Amino acid sequence: MNEKKLLIVGIDPGTTSAYAVLDIEGNLVELKSSKQLDLKLLISEIIKIGRVVLVGTDKVKVPSLVESFATKLGARIVNPDEDLKVDEKRKMIQNFSFDDEHQGDALASALFAHKGTKALLDKIDFF
Repeated sequence: MNEKKLLIVGIDPGTTSAYAVLDIEGNLVELKSSKQLDLKLLISEIIKIGRVVLVGTDKVKVPSLVESFATKLGARIVNPDEDLKVDEKRKMIQNFSFDDEHQGDALASALFAHKGTKALLDKIDFF
């Protein structure tokens, strides 16, 4: 049986929305931004890649797009205790290349989700 790859997705909603997809080890799989990125398109593009287990955001108050996406896919949301600051995000994404600030924010959100759950993921992987 072909098992789907487990994914961590960071989403930056807005007029121009972006998403970053990481595999469970934290490797970048896909990065995209678009003005036409609604919930339906977001879901259809990402489920082709694998199964989403974590959804990251850089905001304390989880945006409705992020909440709807996670709910529909049965994924857990990872959000910070306070909004991630611009310099924090820049530091997180400095070794990656991306096309615009929306992709950078989505990538930072995904990396934050990965970092915040790495100990748990390592424990699961061990067993």
